[in-house]
Amino acid sequence: MSIKQPFNFLANFSSLPPEIYQHILSFAIDPKLFRSKHETHSDIVFIANFQSLSKKISHSKEMQDYFNDFWWRVYECQGSISRKSLHDLELIKIDLMKRGELRRKVILARFIKFQTVKGTLKNAKNGAAEEYRMVVIGEEGVGKSALTIFYVVNIFVDLYDPTIEDSYRKVAQVDNRVALLEIMDTAGNQDFEAFKQNYTTFGNCFVAVCSVDNLETVKALRHRVEYIIKIKERPVNDTPIVFVINKVDLLETNRDETLNEFKKEINLIIKEFSLLNTSIVESSAKKGENINLIFEEGVRMERFYRVDSLPILQNVISKDSALLQEIKPSKRCFIM
Repeated sequence: MSIKQPFNFLANFSSLPPEIYQHILSFAIDPKLFRSKHETHSDIVFIANFQSLSKKISHSKEMQDYFNDFWWRVYECQGSISRKSLHDLELIKIDLMKRGELRRKVILARFIKFQTVKGTLKNAKNGAAEEYRMVVIGEEGVGKSALTIFYVVNIFVDLYDPTIEDSYRKVAQVDNRVALLEIMDTAGNQDFEAFKQNYTTFGNCFVAVCSVDNLETVKALRHRVEYIIKIKERPVNDTPIVFVINKVDLLETNRDETLNEFKKEINLIIKEFSLLNTSIVESSAKKGENINLIFEEGVRMERFYRVDSLPILQNVISKDSALLQEIKPSKRCFIM
């Protein structure tokens, strides 16, 4: 009489072809689409756990390529990559892949960059305001001026008056640090093309506004984003862009369905141009909903963008976990 062997799920799962694993992972994450720092963290945890399931899975050539592409994308999402550093980065990437250390070094570098940004803010001199140049873009009538004016003076302006170009300044506290915001409210009308290069060059962060009462206003953001990429000429597209779905007070019914439709269009833009430093905010100038969050998110994204990622990765490669002793310990866990 034969004895029935127990079913070994992991052994059987580890014997599947690589295409199946990649198909499974595609349901949880698109490795070419990172929408925000918070969502990127959850994606990192998921991929790291999946990669650790079995050496048979992670050591196959196809899956090694998949995971290496993913982890390098995570590194690129940290932003602040200069054109002159591209050659050095490519050599580092090849070396880490050969040694099988890409995942560990990227995760450690990401953690240390977050800690570096926090430490820079904490150690900055009191009263020394950091300057941020933000540009509000979008089609006519989406509420760009209403959002900007509400943020600056806390007043909702219901009267629509097509803007040519207005500038505002505001001093704000963002995460206990003083920030001086210079905000340019731009024209939606394409007759004012002459202003585009000026404000695109001026801006370090962009607030891209659409309106829930017109799906075409979100689709129209595509060419504006394309123009920003053209003028900025970054080696990777890490310029901070806050996408704003405005006038949500108009959504009395089918709110979730409508917002999901708009987010889908925004994510198509993010994916098409491989945008690495974005956020999506739902807002209403009429009700004052999430107005402060729009500009505070822009400040946070710009702060992160300013810290050069290459020296951090180089330090991680040479010192590894010993580098953690040089920064303030954090209670937050991270996956190695």
